[in-house]
Amino acid sequence: MPLATLAGGLVLVLALAWLPGQGRALAARLWIATGVLPFLLLYIPWHRLGRRAWWLLPWGLLAATALISAPWLRDPGGGLETFLIQASWTGALALGLVVATDDAARAVLPRWIAAAGAAAALPALVIEGGSFGNPSLLAGFLAAAAVWTGASLLEQPRWRELWWIAMAGGLALQLGALARCQSVAGWAAVVLGLAAWCAVSAARGRGDRRTAGCALGGLRGGGARGGWAFGAGPIATEHLRSRAHMARCCLSAAGEAGLGGVGAGQLHGAFLEAQVGVLDRREMDRDLWTNAYHGHNEVLHALVERGVAGAALLLAVALAALLRTRDAAAWAAVLALAAVGLVSLPLYEPATWVLAALSVGLALGSPGGAPATSAPPRPVRWRILALLAVAVPCGLLASADLLADRLLVRATAEGDPQLAVWAQRLGLRQARAIQHRAALLTDTEPRAAEALALQAVALDPSPQGWLLAGDAAMAVPDPGGAIPHYQEAVRLNPRLFAGHFNLSRAYEEHGDRFSARRHAERARSLRPSDPRLDWLPR
Repeated sequence: MPLATLAGGLVLVLALAWLPGQGRALAARLWIATGVLPFLLLYIPWHRLGRRAWWLLPWGLLAATALISAPWLRDPGGGLETFLIQASWTGALALGLVVATDDAARAVLPRWIAAAGAAAALPALVIEGGSFGNPSLLAGFLAAAAVWTGASLLEQPRWRELWWIAMAGGLALQLGALARCQSVAGWAAVVLGLAAWCAVSAARGRGDRRTAGCALGGLRGGGARGGWAFGAGPIATEHLRSRAHMARCCLSAAGEAGLGGVGAGQLHGAFLEAQVGVLDRREMDRDLWTNAYHGHNEVLHALVERGVAGAALLLAVALAALLRTRDAAAWAAVLALAAVGLVSLPLYEPATWVLAALSVGLALGSPGGAPATSAPPRPVRWRILALLAVAVPCGLLASADLLADRLLVRATAEGDPQLAVWAQRLGLRQARAIQHRAALLTDTEPRAAEALALQAVALDPSPQGWLLAGDAAMAVPDPGGAIPHYQEAVRLNPRLFAGHFNLSRAYEEHGDRFSARRHAERARSLRPSDPRLDWLPR
């Protein structure tokens, strides 16, 4: 199978795997990206890489350190999940480096990416809000795919050929879906990426200068119009305020963690603790609080979790690709993804991170780089064994996580704690399964449920976990024991209505009417129309 078909087909399959919905299909996409891609590495003609193989080292080191450090982390599953993701980055980067050595493959790849972008765009156009849960995830992929498609169309302006017309239609679908996502970052990334491609191509005499000039003029108008549309409403202001708050919390968490970071996949608890120190009451009332599992800035996210060295390894390959403009289309896609990565999370979604790594590989492996060896070396058995040693564990881990996700859905639907036990044993993120077990046992075995909830917050501190521990204590009944759990929940999230509501009831049953009234007033201020407020003391 041609490598361009392999690479483009992988992106297309990942885009199609989005269709069931962002939340439910994440495990399936993780399996496709991490369980299958290492096997594909067996088919890469490594002899074509030459000295370019050194570009695999930074992201390979990131993956290796995530795997090695996992047993010492508070939540080992977070480190293992990070290892799977970053091993997949490295594999997609290798695929891009090899495809870059074949001009014919490089010419075919954009057609596959256009098809993947159109497949991802269709549900967002048909279904209100798309079917992906978080539109920022879809916007990052659409922005990169649109830049790839648009730049490739401009490089070869063959107006009457069927493939060109099909790609133009795919680009129209992508831009329409991107507009529907209302993503300021996605729209800005498309304008930036295509405008940069037009400027570079026109300066170097590549493609059709007249076409590039017309496109640049259109982008100026479209960028101005889109900027006015977003800036005139509250969308841009709200996004910028939210991202500035998250950046402040990430910098605070990184400062607390020190040079080594908090560990791979461990941002959530560190972010919540930093947020408690960052927000004052005035800012809390502006509803800046967020329950972040990602920093919405790829560099700051890496800085918090992996420290200075980890952030440097992440940036090393991307910056090297941005400093090379030999392959203008791939370079423009990397530039667009870099822009999105400063305010969103493109490296969280499998299809986007595979497309990002392919783009980086194509930019680094474009003609004019380090020469590849001309003759293939003799087959080395240990190399195949080493690749299998990586591929098999990746497939098993991703498959177990996929099965755990299905078991957890069934456990919740059927009310069966035993299924949640199996999900806990198989899943990477155990805290989620433990919380489900606690919720299922709260009515029948409240003491066991409280112990499980405390076990979950030890792995991943969260307001919801502490709230669950308090609910279990109240079911005993033990209002005195529930109060510290509820207090911890509202410490991490002072705007948590359920926390203040339950604290009021717990204090009332414990005999402290003054504290009960204080939390009752706070609950009323947060949700004044809730009918349950009649149950609280006045």
